[in-house]
Amino acid sequence: MAVHDTALAPRRSPAAPYAPGILLGGLLLVQGAAFTAPLAAQAASVSAPRVAQRASAAEVAGRLLAPCCWIQTLDVHDSPLATELRAEISRRLAQGEESSAIEDDLAARYTERIRAVPRGQDPRDGIPALIAVGMSISLATLFVLGWRWKRSLARRAEADPAADGPAPAASDVYDAQVDAELARLEEN
Repeated sequence: MAVHDTALAPRRSPAAPYAPGILLGGLLLVQGAAFTAPLAAQAASVSAPRVAQRASAAEVAGRLLAPCCWIQTLDVHDSPLATELRAEISRRLAQGEESSAIEDDLAARYTERIRAVPRGQDPRDGIPALIAVGMSISLATLFVLGWRWKRSLARRAEADPAADGPAPAASDVYDAQVDAELARLEEN
């Protein structure tokens, strides 16, 4: 006699129908927490623009090109003029002068070409917005994937209602085999 096919089917735990929801809920919590951090950083940067903040000499030098070659920024270039300009920037910042005033003065002396970054702009300002957009897209993707997964589980449950019931224990299967063998032997 053949062994009942459902005996070989894997047993489902009682929590199996809830696992996708628990997993999706956990992922949504992590995504939500990560989503709010860049927005808070962006709000802080809006309330205190980077141009108005006190900058270090290295930051100011990193926003200006060396006027002797127009290739490297002042913070990495090694020439007598670059060294002199770095010293001037440090001295003027130590005296309390704003970094934007120093940049404007150097741009007036060496033309606007000295600016490695356009006036009043910082490429780092757009990073929180990019992170927020990326997190929103990943959150929407996770939601769609979780919804599709849940829907496929529901379809499987509708297609195979026997799979939802508990699988017979292995001893029940063996008992059925032994009973069938005994019945066959008694017939002979």
